[in-house]
Amino acid sequence: MVSIKNWMVAFGAFGLMGCSAHLPTRFADAPPAQRVADDAPIPIPAHLEPLEPVRWSDVYLRRPLVLALSPVRSPRAGDVNAWDEVPHSSWFQPLDEAALEEAWLGSGPPVPPLRLIRGRPRASHQGLRAIDARGVGYELEVDPRGVPNSVTAAGPIAARLVRALGYLTPPAHRVALSRDDFEPDARLERLFAPGVDRRIALATEWPSGVDVGLTPPRGMRPDDPNDQIAHEHRRTLRALVAIASWLDIPSMGAQSTRDVYVGAAPSGHLRHFVVHLSEGLGAGRLTHGAPLETAAGLITTSPWRSLVTLGLSGRDRPPQSGDLTLLSASPQVRGFVTSTPYEPFDELLPADVYWALKRIAALSPRTLTAAMAAGGGDEVEQRRLAAALRDRAEQLLAVSLTLISPIEYEALLGDQLIIHDFAAYRFGQPPVPIEVRLYDGSGRELSRGTLSAAPRSALTIPRPIGVGYLVVELRSKRQPPPRPTELHIQLTPSPRLVGILR
Repeated sequence: MVSIKNWMVAFGAFGLMGCSAHLPTRFADAPPAQRVADDAPIPIPAHLEPLEPVRWSDVYLRRPLVLALSPVRSPRAGDVNAWDEVPHSSWFQPLDEAALEEAWLGSGPPVPPLRLIRGRPRASHQGLRAIDARGVGYELEVDPRGVPNSVTAAGPIAARLVRALGYLTPPAHRVALSRDDFEPDARLERLFAPGVDRRIALATEWPSGVDVGLTPPRGMRPDDPNDQIAHEHRRTLRALVAIASWLDIPSMGAQSTRDVYVGAAPSGHLRHFVVHLSEGLGAGRLTHGAPLETAAGLITTSPWRSLVTLGLSGRDRPPQSGDLTLLSASPQVRGFVTSTPYEPFDELLPADVYWALKRIAALSPRTLTAAMAAGGGDEVEQRRLAAALRDRAEQLLAVSLTLISPIEYEALLGDQLIIHDFAAYRFGQPPVPIEVRLYDGSGRELSRGTLSAAPRSALTIPRPIGVGYLVVELRSKRQPPPRPTELHIQLTPSPRLVGILR
């Protein structure tokens, strides 16, 4: 399990221990990579579904011991370019607003008649699998009894927001379904209680190819030559904990990522999806223990716990009073804790959290409004949710400011380096002074100074004789001192940015 608060304390202490000496990195004089060619044709890989008892013994017993005894610090993310951004790949595919709306829509809501099919749901928690009149597959979920507008509202919103951040998510739609929309099947009792002929449901389109199982939480897929970076070292996976804290998805973890083979074999390749998002916006906290309607009646506790305790365990109940709206029971971002361990979260670094924050802050008001509308709430509810998510983004910013200097490169105009304070620019935070240190390529300090507090600053780049590579270290003057941002500049024949380290 990952606690944002405990991670901040642990990394802050360790980070201060490790900043006593400057160990420069040197970047190649080349443009940053914008795209990773990890879509070369491969045969369909083997289906991976790890045995849960084996996995739990590993993440709760073996891995904590290994981490506790290992002297090696978490390495920087391996899937970022020289400018500390994640390039386009089969893991991360940001879209413009027009293309984003198409991705959200997918094949659209299911078209009746629907036929239920056998098989365990993969993209949802407790859904039923179905095929519509066009042959498109869906997983169907309904709200637990007593908690309306929970998973059926959260699912479409969370799926749209995570897709807008650049991750691949299956299209999810809030739909009204009746018994007449289905071919006869006894399993319909899981969707429709006796006497109920119409329900609001969450329809998640899945799969968009051949589902080949869970994304391995560490290491690489041995049968995918396109997979060249250990998964625990991927920023796209590490940063999911920051995104989960923003959207309040404590179940985010190994079960939340799946691999799908797209294209005709053997000319296809894998794409990597984030799934199980219907517990987002705190819906999982509202529905935990809520009774499920089945043909056998109401199940008011975990079926696993009932089996272990022969039905004698205390029964969980949904809240009997109070606010049951989305995000109403959610903790502050600083108090967010994931429900299960996940290897990439163990390797989380401040730069990974900061990258996620920048992706969240880049969401346009139009995108946020469109995502809220997918939840089916009225305008008042949509505005409340949007405001709550903006507030949680500011909470995530507060976490980031304790650990990293949010200084962004803007331009190099001749010998003038233009930078801006991300917290001031995007969130209206008061800017703080910036401590500046200049180093050459060997780590020798050339000079130091301080920039006055301002949202935007200009720094004159010196041209010392015999120095062709310059490291500009920028540290926000806060307490405790956060990690600096380093801008690496090639000075000859003219100044140009070649790398960013955080």
